[in-house]
Amino acid sequence: MVRVAVGVAALALVLAGDADAHQPDTAIPTGYVATVSGIQPNVVGLGVTIVLGDQVLVRNLTRAPVMILDRQGRPFIRVAGGRSRAWHDMRVVESGPPPPARPGADAAEPRFVKNWRIPGRAGTRPFAISGFLGWVPPDQSGSGGGGTPLAVWVGGATFLFALSVGAVWLLGRGRAES
Repeated sequence: MVRVAVGVAALALVLAGDADAHQPDTAIPTGYVATVSGIQPNVVGLGVTIVLGDQVLVRNLTRAPVMILDRQGRPFIRVAGGRSRAWHDMRVVESGPPPPARPGADAAEPRFVKNWRIPGRAGTRPFAISGFLGWVPPDQSGSGGGGTPLAVWVGGATFLFALSVGAVWLLGRGRAES
């Protein structure tokens, strides 16, 4: 029984070994971090987040169609009720070197870069998504910072082992009673 439990736990760890495989090996961390501050005026049922570091994700749970406008105020993205849409928006990112550190500040200290704003409409009601861009020094250790912490692996293995032992015990108990 214990062999089965250990085998199941080991198999789960082997199969989960490529869990970070979707992370691109060629990604170069820039240190820029975009954050959504809010939607003004508030639109109940409309949610916005930043995903993958530089993409705006709009979740429209309203009944009204949502339209995101470009820099000139023209329709850019349309989102029907009950739908989500993500896109790369140059208004929320920067390229190039980070802004200089404040005088007397540590060069590795996080920095404010800019505020940003994306206008839109929910039906005929105008709104604006606002946020800011910061810079945090990227991980220079070569690990990319995207690896799974050891504590997560150990905790997961322990949980799977306990689950397997419990399942084997329950299965063995059922046979003994028959």
